[in-house]
Amino acid sequence: MGSLLSGRAVTRLLVIVACTLLCAPLTADTIGWGVDTDGIWGLASNWDLSRIPTLGDDVVISRVAGVYTITHSSGSTSIDSLLCDENLTLSGGVLSLMNAGKTNRLNGSFLWTVGTVGGVGTLETHGSTEISGASAKQIDGSVRNHGSTVIRGTSSLRGSTGAVYENTVGAWFDLDGDGTPLNSITAGTQPVFSNAGAFRKTSGAGTSIVDFVFNNSGTVDAQTGTIRFDRGGQLGGTYTGAGVNSLSSGTFDLADRTVVVSSGTLKLTGSGKIVGSGGWISGSTFVWESGSIEGTVGIDTASAAEISGSSAKNLAASSTVRNKGTIVVVGSSFIYGSTSGLVENLAGGLIDLQGDGTPFNSTTSGIQPRLSNDGILRKSAGTGTSIVDFGFRNTGVVDVRTGTLRFARAFESYSAGTLLEGTYLLSGVMRFQNTGISTNDAWVFLQAPGAGIENISGVNSLTNLATNNGILSLNDHTLSIGNALANTGSVRLGTSASLTVSGAYTQTLGSTELYGGALTATGGVNILGGVLMGSGTINGNVLNSGTVAPGQSPGVIEIIGDYVQDTGALNVQLGGTTPELYDRLIVDGDVSLSGYLQVFLMPGFAVNAGDSFKVLEWTGIRTGSFDTFVDPYGVFERVWGEHDLTLVALSSTVPEPSAVLVLSSALLAVAGMRRRARR
Repeated sequence: MGSLLSGRAVTRLLVIVACTLLCAPLTADTIGWGVDTDGIWGLASNWDLSRIPTLGDDVVISRVAGVYTITHSSGSTSIDSLLCDENLTLSGGVLSLMNAGKTNRLNGSFLWTVGTVGGVGTLETHGSTEISGASAKQIDGSVRNHGSTVIRGTSSLRGSTGAVYENTVGAWFDLDGDGTPLNSITAGTQPVFSNAGAFRKTSGAGTSIVDFVFNNSGTVDAQTGTIRFDRGGQLGGTYTGAGVNSLSSGTFDLADRTVVVSSGTLKLTGSGKIVGSGGWISGSTFVWESGSIEGTVGIDTASAAEISGSSAKNLAASSTVRNKGTIVVVGSSFIYGSTSGLVENLAGGLIDLQGDGTPFNSTTSGIQPRLSNDGILRKSAGTGTSIVDFGFRNTGVVDVRTGTLRFARAFESYSAGTLLEGTYLLSGVMRFQNTGISTNDAWVFLQAPGAGIENISGVNSLTNLATNNGILSLNDHTLSIGNALANTGSVRLGTSASLTVSGAYTQTLGSTELYGGALTATGGVNILGGVLMGSGTINGNVLNSGTVAPGQSPGVIEIIGDYVQDTGALNVQLGGTTPELYDRLIVDGDVSLSGYLQVFLMPGFAVNAGDSFKVLEWTGIRTGSFDTFVDPYGVFERVWGEHDLTLVALSSTVPEPSAVLVLSSALLAVAGMRRRARR
């Protein structure tokens, strides 16, 4: 019994001793480097308290006699804080900073070849830091760089759960080689690199992989090779360099920030995803090679945003890409559009399709993705077909320079036989779902023999055009319409252009402009308002109750048929005494004349007494004469021949600016009408 009681007493005594040791408060000491020489951290004689620093200690390493190097080569050291004015080498072991409320500052150089920095405190480096060697270097806590840091060659800094490395404003962090300089070793909360300074790849023609979450508000500079970001992060700041900055994996949060690509290339590739809420990618070249865009992301690149490669590029559901720069779709590359996706090509933006294929490809049976164009949508390469498999609205310009551009989904700028809006510059063919265009409210320019607007089956959509309220312009192109045509907009016929109307061509407003082309109307040409102007041929009888103004000027309108002018006006401009220098109307038929004859001198031209100008010729019979002759100069006499009318100057004169402005005002009125024609 005595020995048993003695055993219990011993046990109680041990418990009391343990409690006393564990529960006693630690005394915080300031411990300093005690020798004027380089040395090992783990040697007690190197410290002024003749012991190795431990938990609770504030460590101060500062000597006035010189600059020394302290090497932490082994063991696990936990301290409260660190102030080091000397050079520090971490070549092994663990250095843990355990008080988050205290400052840990390295003012000297820091060489990190092996070992771990951990704890809840933040190590602040203000000098030069070198991370080198093939052995493991690990961050379990937080490091904040205010100076310069370089990772040499293929060296790697491993990051564990929750680790943070900050590169502050004015600091720089260099990757001096290829490999994986920042390498995550956790499946939990990923390590983070926050860059507000300069993050640079200065050496290595290959790839440097950033396997930390990377938050950028500073500058990323790929001076050579490729910097590949594999864990996503915050997309911001500036990306530059002669190399490539590649967003290859993870989610990159653009939010509403503007990212500037000042040079080089920023590339979205692999499984990378950019998520935005109104932010912009601006500056130089952005390449979308694969991956996805979600939310609202804007592109405003001065060089080009390039959509390239055969891999899928996904526009997520209900997401928007806005362009006010230049987007080039290379070859047969494409964007997959999900439900309610939207590509907005804003005013000033250009989307250039440089190949055949399906550059915009719907992947949904629900609400279709849309392409809204207020800029320029251009097909500049590929003699085959480019298919836009998105719904489409055009309030800008569709420019087909080659091949065929086909819109496979709803064409919102067309309704019930009316082309409602937009401008169409066509040297190739545009196809969309339609039952023919009977009314044109848009601006249509057919600029080559094979140009045209067709339905999905390839049938010409303009052959039954009945009303033109916009612009219909033909150049080196032939168009035949199987019915009468009413014009209140602008019809323009350029070199080698021919417009044939099976019925009457009637203009009540607007202009018919001849630039070397021909207008044929089996039911005659009725100019009831607006102006017939330029140089070219009219095949058919002409009734003029508006204005006929040959020349651009000068020029000649030739009418193969009769010419009847009732309440209208014939305007001629004189710029010289030879026929090619003044306006003329030549009629291969009869003429019936009333209304106005108005004469103007071109700027810089003055007539002399006796100068003559044969402004009107006919081959048939003349009936009547002009009711009113408008001569602002008061010098011309009308001389009627059997088949011509000649204006003869009775005295010399100098052109008056006001005389030229009369015609200019009329032409400005026509120009105003053209602007209103575009909805």
